[in-house]
Amino acid sequence: MIVNIQKYLSNTYNISLDTLKGNKPIKDKDEYNNYNLSIILCWLLHPTQVYGCKSTIARLHNSNKNRVYRLNNLYNKNKKFRSFVDNAIKNYKISYASH
Repeated sequence: MIVNIQKYLSNTYNISLDTLKGNKPIKDKDEYNNYNLSIILCWLLHPTQVYGCKSTIARLHNSNKNRVYRLNNLYNKNKKFRSFVDNAIKNYKISYASH
């Protein structure tokens, strides 16, 4: 599932998979936003948010669990960020997950 989300974001936002996986440095603000979007989408769309999911998501993004936790808190507290993420989830479900 995580790989599918990364592929979708790579195709939709024209960002390299290596950047989303954390293997290539982030160049600008847009890539940084898409990298964070990838992490939060992986967390929110994960079918079961059980113990170990955050570490798997962090590992596949070459990040740490704290980043997943902080982005989830931001999603819950910031309405603008929540709207941005919810719109991305809706687009993902319409264009990619329905296939």
